[in-house]
Amino acid sequence: MGIAAVAGHIRSVFIGFRGGRGVATFAGTMLATAPWAVAILVPVVLLVVWRRRFVSLGSLVGVALAPVVTAVLVLLDQATWAGVALALGGAAMVTVAHADNIARLRAGTERRLGQ
Repeated sequence: MGIAAVAGHIRSVFIGFRGGRGVATFAGTMLATAPWAVAILVPVVLLVVWRRRFVSLGSLVGVALAPVVTAVLVLLDQATWAGVALALGGAAMVTVAHADNIARLRAGTERRLGQ
């Protein structure tokens, strides 16, 4: 259901299959499934945004690390493999939704926080 929520946020049937990037919905579903992963990732995302001033980069780093952090938490018996599956699927969808941001980051034209 978490994957469906993220997909619905990115491509909502109610607004002509447009939507957001899915980051907040992904974070909410991860909070429900693997709260320790979110507790670990939020400071990392905030650090990236603070140091680089790219919100999109912070979001991408967070979703890229989510499956890894969740898998480590599974090994520590603090998360489930369902959480890892959610992290993998959600991270893939959020990354695809950020394709234009990734292109701008690579070209050096992405707007920084505060611009």
